[in-house]
Amino acid sequence: MFPNGKVLCAGGATTTTFPLTTTDIYDPATGSWTPTTPLNVARAALEPVVLPNGKVLVVAGDASGTTCEIYDPATATWTLTGSLLHPRAAFHTALLSNGKVLVAGGLAGPGVVPQAEVYNPATGPGVTPES
Repeated sequence: MFPNGKVLCAGGATTTTFPLTTTDIYDPATGSWTPTTPLNVARAALEPVVLPNGKVLVVAGDASGTTCEIYDPATATWTLTGSLLHPRAAFHTALLSNGKVLVAGGLAGPGVVPQAEVYNPATGPGVTPES
């Protein structure tokens, strides 16, 4: 959800298409949906995070389980930004108090992903391990 109350819905799947690149903005004030620029990479199970600068980071949810991109609502554009070091699905993201985004948990192949990774919007592209 953006500060103005609008909601970005990105990716997903239908009964015939998996995953999707479509994105829409929902405005609860008017009850209307508006299509916006599609994702660069088709994604199904992703967890978007609104960054302190108002942009949205989406992590994985793609076939490789590693790509990341950022949506800029001011320009309605998606930009690829780095990749996860560890492919994952069914993971969690959290915006930390320092403005970084924690990517933790998830599944890869037959097991769990024990490594956590962090995206730092201040330094730009890439999601990296951090101690």
